Amino acid sequence: MLLKDQLIKQRQSNQVFCNFQEPEINFNPTYRREKGTEKYSNKNNQSPSWCDRVMVLSEREINFLFYDSMKEVNER
Repeated sequence: MLLKDQLIKQRQSNQVFCNFQEPEINFNPTYRREKGTEKYSNKNNQSPSWCDRVMVLSEREINFLFYDSMKEVNER
């Protein structure tokens, strides 16, 4: 799904968030997940996606140590 991610495509074509850094995404999509489960809902014909992403603008290269979703938030 990352190959189809709109934000990644826009960033690669330098249309948005130019010069920002984002850690590598190594976790499942966080949007459209059914509350308290690992299942995804396709309500309103929307695909799962990554939300609340971290974009950093810095003059220096940043070494990200950890970038993950908070599964506990979905349990509430």
